Amino acid sequence: MTSPKETSWTIIQNAGAGEESARAEFVLRYTDFIRAYLGRRWRRGPLLQYLDDTVQDVFVECLKEGGVLENANPDHPSGFRAFLCGVNLRVAWRAEDRWKRNREEAAATAIRDLELDDATQSQVFDQEWAKMIMREAGAHQKAEAAAAGPEALRRVELLQVRVDDEVRIGLIAEQWGVEAEWLHRQYRVARKEFKESLRVVLAHHHGGSVDNIDAEAKRLLSLLG
Repeated sequence: MTSPKETSWTIIQNAGAGEESARAEFVLRYTDFIRAYLGRRWRRGPLLQYLDDTVQDVFVECLKEGGVLENANPDHPSGFRAFLCGVNLRVAWRAEDRWKRNREEAAATAIRDLELDDATQSQVFDQEWAKMIMREAGAHQKAEAAAAGPEALRRVELLQVRVDDEVRIGLIAEQWGVEAEWLHRQYRVARKEFKESLRVVLAHHHGGSVDNIDAEAKRLLSLLG
C-alpha cells in the first residue's frame, strides 16, 4: 500500500490552493455524496426543491477564499469527514432558516423533525459517508483483482455473495463445487484485500496517520454492521 502521507488529501490541498483541475475533481468526487446526504436529510419535504442550489452552496463554502479546504487539517482525528460534515450542516441550517422565515408557521411545522433530531441527522451524514467510502473501496478491490487475475476476481465475487447476499460459506462451496475449508481461506484473503482497499481509499478521503485511518476504517465498518 502506498504511504497515506504521500497520497492523502492531494486533491483537497491543491483545490484549496486554487488549482482549477483539483477543484473540478473535488466537485466531481463529492457531488453525489452531498446530494445523497441532503436528500436523506430533507426526505420528501418541501426543501427538496432547493437541493441543487444547496449542493452548490456547500461547494462555495468549501472553495471560497478562507473556506473549508484552506483550513482543513489532515491530522484531525476525524479527517476530512469532520470538516465536510460541518459545512454541510451549516449550509443546510441556513437553507432551513431561510425557508422558515419565508413560510413562518407552515415552515416550522414542516421541518420540526429536523430541529428535534440533529443527532440523527449527523448519523445520516455518517451513514452516507460510509456508503460512499465502501463503494469506492469495492471498486478499488475489483480493479486490483482484475489486474491480478481470475482467482482474485473470484474472491471479489465470493465477498459480494457472502456479505451482500448473506449466503453462508458452506452453501457457496456447494454451489461452486469446492471444499468449504478452502473457501473459508479464500474468504479470509478476500476480506484482507478489501480492508487494504479501504485503507487506500481512506488515505485519500480521510488523511492523517495510519492509526487514524485504521480507526476510521473500523468505525465505518461498525456503522454498516
